[in-house]
Amino acid sequence: MIEKYLQRLEQLSIKNKVDPILDIDFEEIPSTSDFWLSEEFISIYNTAEYKQLSLENKKTLSQKEFCLLCSITATGEKEAIININKILLKKKYSKYFPYIYRLIQEELNHIYMFKTFSEKYGTFYPILYSYAQGDITKSQDINELAIFVHLLIFEEVGDIMNNFMVEDETLPELVRVLSQVHNADESRHISFGRKVVLDILNKIQDNIASEELITLQIHLESFIDTRHRDFFNIEIYKSIGIENSFNFRKKLVLENDIEYFIKNEQSKKKILSLLKFLKKNNLISNHRLIS
Repeated sequence: MIEKYLQRLEQLSIKNKVDPILDIDFEEIPSTSDFWLSEEFISIYNTAEYKQLSLENKKTLSQKEFCLLCSITATGEKEAIININKILLKKKYSKYFPYIYRLIQEELNHIYMFKTFSEKYGTFYPILYSYAQGDITKSQDINELAIFVHLLIFEEVGDIMNNFMVEDETLPELVRVLSQVHNADESRHISFGRKVVLDILNKIQDNIASEELITLQIHLESFIDTRHRDFFNIEIYKSIGIENSFNFRKKLVLENDIEYFIKNEQSKKKILSLLKFLKKNNLISNHRLIS
C-alpha cells in the first residue's frame, strides 16, 4: 500500500534531516579560481563563443551560471510549494499529507540554501519562465494531477544536474555540499512523485475525457521541452562580453529541448526513464527521444 511506502520515505527524511542554517557552513568561501558549475553544464559549452573565451572568463561564466542554477531551483521550488498548498488540506489527499509536510520542509531548506549562496557570493537572478501557470483544463482532477506531474518533472530534471555535480571533485566544497544535500532529498521526492502520480491516475483515469487528456499531454510535452529556457541568460552573456546576446540566446533556446540536460550515459538514462514513465501512463503521447 502507498501509505506504508510513504511512511518509509518519511522515516528516511527524519533520519537524514539537514538544517541548512545549523549544518552548512556558508562561510566556507568558494574560490573564484575554480569552476562552480560543472563545465559540461555551462549553457554555451562547446559553442564557438565558449571556445573563444579565456579560461578566466569561462570560470566567471560558470560561477554566474551556478548562481543562476540556484535562482532557478529556488524559484521553481517556491512555485511547487504554492501549487501543492492549493490542495494540501483536501481530504482526498490526507494519506499523502505526512510526507508532503516533510517534502515542503525540505523544499524550504533548498530555497534557503540556494538563495543564501547566490546572494552571498553572486547574484540571485529573476526567473522569467513560470514553473506552471493556472489551470490546464476545466477538470479539477486533471489540474490537481498536473500539480504532482509538474513536481515530478521539475525534480527529475534538476536531479540530473545534482548527480553530475556531486561526482565532480573539481568543484568547491560548499558547492558540492549543497548538491549532495539537494540530491539526497530529491531522490525521495522523485520516488514520492512517481508513486503519487500512479495512485491518482488509478483513481481518475476512467473519468478523464479524451479531449482533456489530449490537452494535458500537449501541455506536459511543452513543459518538458521548455525546461532549458531559463539556463540561457542574456545579462550573463553580456557581462562576459558576448555580442548580440539577445539573438545568441534566442538561437540557443530554439536549438535545444529536454536533450539539453543529457551530458553522459547516466543523464541520458534518467531522461529516457522519465519520458518512458510519462508515455507508459498516457501523460504524454510521444517524444522524439523515445519514438
